Amino acid sequence: MTFGELRFDLSKLAPGLDPDLLNAFINDRFEKICEYQKWKDLETDGTLTTVVATGSPYAMPADFRLPIVGLNPTTDSEIVFMSRSDLDRVAPSRPMTGEPQVYALINATTAEVYPVPEIIFTYTFRYIRSLPRFADTDTAVVVPAWISILCLKAGVMADVLEQQKDYNGADRNEVKFKLELLKMAVTDTNLKGPMRIRTSAKFSPAAQYGRRTNHSSQMP
Repeated sequence: MTFGELRFDLSKLAPGLDPDLLNAFINDRFEKICEYQKWKDLETDGTLTTVVATGSPYAMPADFRLPIVGLNPTTDSEIVFMSRSDLDRVAPSRPMTGEPQVYALINATTAEVYPVPEIIFTYTFRYIRSLPRFADTDTAVVVPAWISILCLKAGVMADVLEQQKDYNGADRNEVKFKLELLKMAVTDTNLKGPMRIRTSAKFSPAAQYGRRTNHSSQMP
């Protein structure tokens, strides 16, 4: 179903509703669904190219929303997420140089890597991407297939009916929205299968992966 078709269907259920308000309701529920959990269909790969002797800052992809936590690398070219607090705990002064194994977020748009890179190399990492809101002119844009149209419509109608002060109707649709969202979550969990789990929350980057690292005192 396209955004235009969805909006048309909802406009028939809410005649006379301001089109801009309807767009806002659709987008708000669309975002609420996307942010409910780390959906499998929102997982993607990013790349980060290091600069010699530079641990930060590195720009994250424009659609980066959340890291995928708890993964071990599957190849030598993959770096994994570590919280900045954990990185500060295991390497407060960032003493090692070598091949980066982890990245930590500085803020929503930039990250640092560790150990501090000695070479220029492009690494990959997994993350959860964000999806753009629908613009008024996006009538031909297809709603992602993994999103339940029943869920989206129920959520929008809950907002519409609340705005119209039909609180009983709003409550019924809110319950339907949550039930459909739960069904989506169960399906998504089944699709993900077993997760690659980090073996220890207190791992040392150099010891865990065995890549070449040196102490900064050994740099030329």
